[in-house]
Amino acid sequence: RKALTEHPESFVSPSNFFQTVDEDESAVNSIYSVLYNFFSSWQFMEETDGTSDLMWVNVGTSFDGTFSYDPSAPGFGASVWNYGYKGILYANNAIYGVEHSPVDSASRKSMIAEAKFLRALYYFFLTNTFNGVPFWTYPLNTEDRVSQVSALPRTDATAIRDSLIQDLKDCAGDLPLEQTGTNTGRVTQGAALALLEKIALFNKDWQTAI
Repeated sequence: RKALTEHPESFVSPSNFFQTVDEDESAVNSIYSVLYNFFSSWQFMEETDGTSDLMWVNVGTSFDGTFSYDPSAPGFGASVWNYGYKGILYANNAIYGVEHSPVDSASRKSMIAEAKFLRALYYFFLTNTFNGVPFWTYPLNTEDRVSQVSALPRTDATAIRDSLIQDLKDCAGDLPLEQTGTNTGRVTQGAALALLEKIALFNKDWQTAI
């Protein structure tokens, strides 16, 4: 008898995905999915609004919002790091895949703009929490690139934000002014410009913010 030889026809890989609008959109949707890990956490609220005068946290013990965590007790800081880079991984891979997809140019532009906004948002969370962090914008589609990213040092937060500002300037015009129907909640041009302004304020780039 001949040994069983399998010829999988439905295996998904970067080389046979990103062939249709639905596949491209599915990849972009995966980037959105990570937002749930941030905004469903009360600790994220503590770490953001909880450290400002917008919110009072009525607890008598230390909590992550005081930024008192360290490598031995990272608290929600570990979640910001892990979920932030998970979103960035998805975004980089989606951007590369959609850029090389055979679908029409208008569809590609809008989806790439969504992915760049979400990547900027995740880097915004990371730099606000850790200041300088490892920064890359290419897909991890080879072992060499995975090894390269694993050895990256921190990039200065100001330099990262400058790059994010340029990304948002480039992609905002490719986003719709509003999203309706089943697309409600997806990124709009206004969201991209608002994030651009916030990042510019962190960099004291007043003219861009204006």
